Amino acid sequence: SGTLSSMAERCVAVYRVRYCGLWLQLYVLREGERYRLLAGGPPNRNPQEVEELQVHGWEIPYLLKTFYRVHDGFGPLDNASSFWYEDAILPSAALSSLTRYMHSTEEVLFRPSDCLLFYPDGGGSGYCFQRATKADRQPQVVFWSCRTHELSEAPSFLGLLKEITTPQQGN
Repeated sequence: SGTLSSMAERCVAVYRVRYCGLWLQLYVLREGERYRLLAGGPPNRNPQEVEELQVHGWEIPYLLKTFYRVHDGFGPLDNASSFWYEDAILPSAALSSLTRYMHSTEEVLFRPSDCLLFYPDGGGSGYCFQRATKADRQPQVVFWSCRTHELSEAPSFLGLLKEITTPQQGN
């Protein structure tokens, strides 16, 4: 079944909590004998590109902008230090191009300014939207390795969302 229906079937409770001045929605999901918390940021009807993105001519991709209308930031709440910094969709204010993570003198086979990091993996790498041109309104999702500074194939945005909401292996 679909991502939302699968999540709804396992959701045993939904709470609204105030954290750092923001209202978050917490989803308690049953995963076998255990429970898992997912946190969604407040809706953002009009996410604004931060200055860094404007400098590089980025517009937030359509699917991500649409998702922000429901949750501006979304992911597991395994512990306080992992809150939206690993295996999670970043809030719009935390989006950045790969120019932030790479030296301008590095030789790579892509333009770092054409990659928008939106889903870090907690180890320094993460998933990015990679545009073909500045006019590209449907950029593909790629995985960026911080160790090799190479890009590789990745699931679609909706595929990543499904990974976040799918029960974890070994629980």
